Amino acid sequence: MSTETPEQILAAADQEVEQADAQLAELESKVIDGDTSVSPDDIEQARKSRWWAGLQRKQAEKRATALREAEADRQRTDAIDQAAAQLAGHPLTDVARKYETAARALAELIDACETRNTAIKAAHRALKPYDGDARLDLADATWGARPYVAVRGVRHAVADSLPGPLVRYLVQRAAAEHPERLPVPGGESVGKAIGRAGMARPPAAATGGF
Repeated sequence: MSTETPEQILAAADQEVEQADAQLAELESKVIDGDTSVSPDDIEQARKSRWWAGLQRKQAEKRATALREAEADRQRTDAIDQAAAQLAGHPLTDVARKYETAARALAELIDACETRNTAIKAAHRALKPYDGDARLDLADATWGARPYVAVRGVRHAVADSLPGPLVRYLVQRAAAEHPERLPVPGGESVGKAIGRAGMARPPAAATGGF
């Protein structure tokens, strides 16, 4: 396989044309100047050489075009192969697996909140008869306040509405950290759709409170 570039092929052909032109011009000049050593055959041969060099130049153009097209095709094929390999390395199944993981984690978070609330309520009922014990502190639900149980100084407050704020905060935090990466159909952002209230800090339960 030739290692010549299109530019080299055309340059070589151009050089042949220039040499043929120069040779013909030199012979014609000699004839005009009265040099009798130049024969008509010499002139004819020089013209044939120029004609042949012109044909070779046209052939070189075709070769150069073919090489350029082949190179362009190779580059296209390489680009397609590289893109296919890159896409194959990041299949939609990866997203599906992460989605399932996130869905399970969300369900487990909700279950954990509900299980904790159930345990606190059960403990509240079980310890209610012993409310006077110094090791306990019990509070029933009042307007604007949640019931809680404190055992040996550790307080556990019921939060029936806890899962919602936790989930909301997680989504808000992700939207704040990646504002350009969480668009939703219609041109709206997740952060705008869910609102910004409560974004300053996570619910207390997210940092071990309650």
